[in-house]
Amino acid sequence: MTYQEALLEGKNILKNADVADCETDAWLLLEYVTGIDRNKFILDKVSDKDMPETDYKAYKDAIERRGKKIPLQHITGVQNFYGYDFFVNENVLIPRFDTEVLVEQVINIIKKDYGKNTKIPEILDICTGSGCIILSIMAYIRDKMGYTPKGYALDISEKALEVARENARRLDLNPKISLMDILTSEISGNYDIIVSNPPYIETEVIKGLMSEVKDHEPMIALDGGQDGLLFYRTIADKAYDHINGGGYLAFEIGYNQGRGVTDIVTEAGYTDARVIKDYAGNDRVCIARRMKDV
Repeated sequence: MTYQEALLEGKNILKNADVADCETDAWLLLEYVTGIDRNKFILDKVSDKDMPETDYKAYKDAIERRGKKIPLQHITGVQNFYGYDFFVNENVLIPRFDTEVLVEQVINIIKKDYGKNTKIPEILDICTGSGCIILSIMAYIRDKMGYTPKGYALDISEKALEVARENARRLDLNPKISLMDILTSEISGNYDIIVSNPPYIETEVIKGLMSEVKDHEPMIALDGGQDGLLFYRTIADKAYDHINGGGYLAFEIGYNQGRGVTDIVTEAGYTDARVIKDYAGNDRVCIARRMKDV
C-alpha cells in the first residue's frame, strides 16, 4: 500500500460516510499519523513510496473513527485558534473560527483602554471550556504587548477545566481556573472585562444539528434553554456588580440573537451596547459597558 493509495482509500471511505470535507480530512489525518505535510508529500515524492504497515493501520483506524462522525479534532487532539494550538477532547466545545471575533474585540478594548503603563486589566471568562478565549487574549497581549493580563476562568465541568489547565500549561500562562455553575452560584471579585461564549443554542434546535456536534460535543456547552438566551440573562444580571466602573461585558452570540442580547444587557443597566458581525456578515459579538463610577 503506497501513501497515495492509502490517501485515496481514506478519502473514499469518508466520502461514502457522508463526511463533508472528506478530501481535506483524509489529508489532515494522513499528516497527523505520519508527520508528513503536503509540501513534503509533493516535493519529496512520497506518494508512490510504500507506507509502513504500522502507519497504515493507524491511518485506517483514524479514518474509520472520522467516518463515524467523530470530530477530526477529537482524533488529532488539537485545534488551532487565534494562532495558538489548543488541546481538545470530548469534554469541551471545539474552538470555532467565529469565536476569534470575540477575542479580537476584547484585545482591541485592551489596546485602547489598558496597558502596562496604565492599568493591567483583570479579565474573567465565564463558561471557559477549553480556555481558548481567555488564554488567547492573555497569550496575545503577552507576546505582542509585553505584559500579561490577569486572567480568571470559570466552568461548570471539572473535566473541561482539566483541558483548560492543560492548555494554560502549554502556553505557559497561569490564570486562576475555578469550578462554578453560573446558573446557581454568584460571581466573586471585580474585573475590568467579563467575557463569555455561553451555551446559546435553543434546546429544540440541538436535535437538528450535525452529528459531529450533537453526538460528540458536550450538551452542557450547547444548550442555551428554550429561547437560547438563558445564560445571557443570568450572566448579564450577575456580572454587573462585579465589573469595575467603565468596564466591559463581552458575549459571543448566535447569528439571530443580536437584538435579544442587546435588549438583555440594556435592561440589566449596561450602556453603549453594540453588535459586531463575523466575517460572514452574521451577528457574532455583543459588547456593553458598565457606567463609569461618578
